[in-house]
Amino acid sequence: MTGRAQCSGVAGGNVAWTSAEMEWEALRSAGVDAFLTDGYRTFDAKGRSLALIPTDVALRVRALLLRQDVQALIVVTRSAADQRALEIATR
Repeated sequence: MTGRAQCSGVAGGNVAWTSAEMEWEALRSAGVDAFLTDGYRTFDAKGRSLALIPTDVALRVRALLLRQDVQALIVVTRSAADQRALEIATR
């Protein structure tokens, strides 16, 4: 383990969520502890919903990347501001 989680972003609305969910399921099936999030909901590697207070994508991403159990993170961005926040958070 390098200490860095693989992070990918999918832009868009409900279609993007569906696409990201498929990627998340594939990673989980391959044995990767992958998490899935947007500004409103977050799911852990076991498929459980996590209660995170921040509704800002960048804050959620930062909080999740601090967790030692996150090997991969798939982030759904719904706006250009979310996309920019993701870029800043993952630098």
